[in-house]
Amino acid sequence: MGSDIYAFGCLYYAVSLSIDPSARVTRLVQIFFDSVPYQGESPLRIAWLVTTGDRPPLLDNPEMEENLWKFINDCWASQATERPSMNQIVKTVTSFITPAQVK
Repeated sequence: MGSDIYAFGCLYYAVSLSIDPSARVTRLVQIFFDSVPYQGESPLRIAWLVTTGDRPPLLDNPEMEENLWKFINDCWASQATERPSMNQIVKTVTSFITPAQVK
């Protein structure tokens, strides 16, 4: 289960929810195409980097809110027992969605 939480953090790093109020679109999936973590590294090197605590950087563009970055890093905790439970993840992700986005 701990590896699932780590993988969820990776997915959340790549995908976020945003809204376009002018188009009245409640949810748009925004994928960060401009950054590929560990690009050009071999799978063995990536495994070594991750197990030694290396993590992808905070992106400047698109800008990521501090609470979202903390959430992702909590999912990436080195010890699986320190990662949030799936129930905690659901509560946290739900708190990121504003009432205007849920319809």
